[in-house]
Amino acid sequence: MLKTMYKALTEYIAKANLPVYQADCVPDDAPFPYITLAIDAPLNTATEGRVTLTLWCLGTSAAEDRALLCDSMLAMVPPRGLWLSTANETLLLTPKHPAQALREKTALGMRILWTLRRYPKL
Repeated sequence: MLKTMYKALTEYIAKANLPVYQADCVPDDAPFPYITLAIDAPLNTATEGRVTLTLWCLGTSAAEDRALLCDSMLAMVPPRGLWLSTANETLLLTPKHPAQALREKTALGMRILWTLRRYPKL
């Protein structure tokens, strides 16, 4: 379940043409900009999970890059939600909260949260 969920989400997010890393597995030498992905997976179809994407930028144009790339990320998940199909289930992502600007040392980030629901294939 988790492996296919991460794979489906990573492949979809990679369409933004940026590297995608699990939030707790970013290489020390990862080039900016990049996106981190964290999944709080629902363990059954009755519960709701969460997907957290964070875009990270660095450099003299980090603020401009962050705004432009974040717009692209937001366009990837329509306001009514995104359906992703895996081998055994279908995932539904829907926007949860407004985007949140972040700063960590010299890097600028933008965090976006979505709810995650799982529907088994029949």
